[in-house]
Amino acid sequence: MYNSLQYLRGISAIMVVYFHLYQTTGAQGVAIFFVISGFIMMDIVHKKQKTAWNFFKARFFRIAPLYYILTILTLLFGIAYDPTILRIIQSFSFTALGSVLPVGYTLTYEFIFYTLVALSIYKWGGNFKEIYLLS
Repeated sequence: MYNSLQYLRGISAIMVVYFHLYQTTGAQGVAIFFVISGFIMMDIVHKKQKTAWNFFKARFFRIAPLYYILTILTLLFGIAYDPTILRIIQSFSFTALGSVLPVGYTLTYEFIFYTLVALSIYKWGGNFKEIYLLS
């Protein structure tokens, strides 16, 4: 596949981890990672010809279980960010731009993207030119 893009995606992921550990440079890695991931995601969707529901379900079950476990552990150990009932509900429903798990906010953006892709697959079906324009 796109080995050079996968390498760049790996470097951007390392930049993100570095930023989270040291709060210095590396924040640009998030944008790079999202753009490359979006492109690769669209290529995968195109090649596998998934339905909208199968695409969304696969993305959800790849990410949500680990996120839910970490969020629960964060709440149990008392290290959650702003653990109000509203914030907890938003965190578990991927509707908050801030999560009780400090780095969980990025998943809201991911799920917005996944929802848009799933809706695009539903609307345009096999015509992937329009879907590529979205990504």
